[in-house]
Amino acid sequence: MAKLIKELADLSYEGQLYVLSQMMDDYSPLELNGRVFLIPKEVSELINTLYIQVKQSKRKDTRKEQ
Repeated sequence: MAKLIKELADLSYEGQLYVLSQMMDDYSPLELNGRVFLIPKEVSELINTLYIQVKQSKRKDTRKEQ
């Protein structure tokens, strides 16, 4: 569902598009439990890096057990 962003309501359509496109350049969507949050791209990159590191660590642990 869309929600009204009051600060954008008074802008022209072109102004709204500009502001929203700038936000999407700086933020990434993150979905948790069916809700979408906009987080800074740097935080998104950190989460992705940590995910990859955990995944690689689990692979190493699995290989050691064999």
